[in-house]
Amino acid sequence: MRFVWTLALVALFSLTVTSVSAQTARCTIAADRTEVAVDDPFRVDVSCEAQGAEAGMPEMPDLSRFEVLSRQFSRPMQFTFGTGGTQQIVQSSSRVTMLLRGRQAGRFEIGPARLQVGGRTIESNTITISIGGLMAYGPSANPNVPASSQGPPAGPLDGAIYDDNAFVRTVVDQREVALGQQVTVTYYLYVRSLATAPQVTQQPSTDGFWVHDLLDRNAPPEALVQSVGNNTFRVYTLRRFAAFPLRAGTLTLGAMELQVPVGNPLDMIFGGGQSAVTRASVPVNVTVIEPAGAPVGMRRHVGTLEVTSSLDRAQIPTGDAVTLDLHLSGIGHVESTETPTLNIPGLRILQPEVSQHTTVVRERVGGEKNVRWLIVAEQPGTYTIGPFRWAVWNAEMQQWTTAEAPALTLTAAGNALQAQTPDAEPEVSVEAPTQDETAAFGPVRTQSAFARRTTRIASAWWYQAGLALGPITLAGLGLVALLRRRRDQHFALNAGARQARDARKKLEQCGQALTANDARAFYSSLASALRSALEVRLGGAIGSLTFPELRRTLHERGMDAALIDAIIADLELAEMARFSSAGSSELEMKQAFEGAKVRMIEIERFVPQAEET
Repeated sequence: MRFVWTLALVALFSLTVTSVSAQTARCTIAADRTEVAVDDPFRVDVSCEAQGAEAGMPEMPDLSRFEVLSRQFSRPMQFTFGTGGTQQIVQSSSRVTMLLRGRQAGRFEIGPARLQVGGRTIESNTITISIGGLMAYGPSANPNVPASSQGPPAGPLDGAIYDDNAFVRTVVDQREVALGQQVTVTYYLYVRSLATAPQVTQQPSTDGFWVHDLLDRNAPPEALVQSVGNNTFRVYTLRRFAAFPLRAGTLTLGAMELQVPVGNPLDMIFGGGQSAVTRASVPVNVTVIEPAGAPVGMRRHVGTLEVTSSLDRAQIPTGDAVTLDLHLSGIGHVESTETPTLNIPGLRILQPEVSQHTTVVRERVGGEKNVRWLIVAEQPGTYTIGPFRWAVWNAEMQQWTTAEAPALTLTAAGNALQAQTPDAEPEVSVEAPTQDETAAFGPVRTQSAFARRTTRIASAWWYQAGLALGPITLAGLGLVALLRRRRDQHFALNAGARQARDARKKLEQCGQALTANDARAFYSSLASALRSALEVRLGGAIGSLTFPELRRTLHERGMDAALIDAIIADLELAEMARFSSAGSSELEMKQAFEGAKVRMIEIERFVPQAEET
C-alpha cells in the first residue's frame, strides 16, 4: 500500500513539474548593428521561445521613429513527449525579422516586445540604436579631378545661401513641369576644407512627390572642384533622386541639414581646435501644371508608353477559364498608371494580379507593369475585350499621343455535345448451302478410314478439358487482377473526388466567414482549402511540411514558380493572421478570398510530374 502511495506522489510531482515548465518563456530583441547613418537600413530580430504552449506573434514595440521597409514572420515548432506519454510538452518558437531605416539623427530605444503565454505577459529586453548620419568621404576624393556632367551647374548660385567655409545647395533641373513628369533633384555640399565626415541631421521632405533614388547612398562620393567667386570649393554630391509630382499646384522640395566639421585635419594632431557648423540648403518650389487638351475619358501617362495585351487561348468551352495579360512599359512613373477595370456581361473576371518594377536608364526613370486577369466564361458567345488606350503626354514635344493595345476576341462555346453513336453496320445474311452444293463436295472425313479398336487419347474428353484448363486458369487470374485494379482505381477516384469536394466546401466556409467578418475562421478555412486542394493534386498529405519544404516539393513536381510564390504568400498570411491583426480588415480579406479562388482554379488545372525515386 505504501508503494502505491509513493507512485501516486511521484506521478503528481511529475505532472506539477511539467505544468510549471509549460509556463517558461522568453523573448529577446537583437539588431545586426547599433550604430547606423540616417536612411541607412538595418535589421532587427524579435525572437520568442515558449515551452508547453505555442509562441505566437509577439506584440511589436513602438517603431514610429523608424521607417519599416519589410517585416517577415516565421514560426517553427517542435513537439516532445513526457515520460510514458502521459503529458505532451510543446516547445515552440517564433521570430519576426524587420528591416528598418532611421528618419533622423539621434539615439533611440527599441523595446520591449511582449508575448502572451499562459495568461502571462513576457517582456523582452530593449536595445539602443544610435543614428549619427555619418557618410564616408574617403581619401579617394581628388581635388584635381575636373568637374563632370554630373557636377553642379556653373553660373548663378541658386538654391543655396553662400558661406565662405561651407554651404549646401539644391539643384532642380526644372522648376515648372507637367503633372507626372520627372524632376531630377540633387543636393551638393560645398566646403573649403573638411576635417572629418559631415553628419546628416535632416533629410529633405518630399511631400506630394513619388521619389526614386538615382545614387547609392552607401557609396562614398567623389569630390569635384568648382570656383564660386574668388574661392575654390570641393563639391560633394550628397543625394540625387527623381521626383514625380502626384498633384497639381506648387510643391516644395525641403531643405537638407548637416553638421559640417570645418578646419584642417592636421590641427587635431598638433593640438589645434576643430569646430562644426550647421548648414542647410534652401527649399525649392516646383510649379506643377496639368497639360491641357487631354483626350476625354482616357487614362493618362506622362513620358513614353508601349501597351500590349494577349489571351492564352482565343476559344474555350463555357465554364472554362482563360488568362488575359496586359503589359505596359516606357519612361516615366509607369507604376502609377491606372489599372483598367473590366466588366463584361457573361464573363466572370477575378481581381487582377499586378507585378511591376522600376528601371533607370541615363537617370531617366521608367518601368514595366504587368496586369493579369483570370476570366471565366459563364455563358456561351463571342466577347470583345479591349481595346486598352492611354493618352500619353510628351513633355518635349508638348503634345498628346495615344498608346493602344488592340481589342481581343474571346469565343466561348456551349457544353460539349454528346458523342453520336456510329451507324450500325448492315447485317450480312449467310444462307445455308443447298443439298446440291453439299453433294458437289462429297462427304467430309475427319479420321482415317481404318477404324481403331479404342478411342485416341487426343480425342478423349478429359484430354481436351486438361488442355483448356491452363488458358482458362490464366484468363481467370488476369480477370481477377483486372477487377482488383479497377476496384482500387474506383476507390482512388472516389477518394480524390471526395477530397476535391471537401476543398471546395472549405472555400465556401471561407466565404461564409468573410460574410460574418470572422478573420480567424476566414484564414483558417482559407489555409485548409488550399492545403486540401494541393493534397488532391499531389496525392499525399502536406500538413507536416514547412513552407520551404512545401515550396521545394511543389517545384520538384513541376508547378510554376509564380503560382508557388502566390500559394506560399497566402499560407503565410493565414498563419500570421492567427496570431496578429494582419489582414483582418474587410478589404484585405476580400482580396485574399478572390486570390484564393484564383489559386484553387489554377491548382485544379495543375498536372504534377511523377515523384523522383
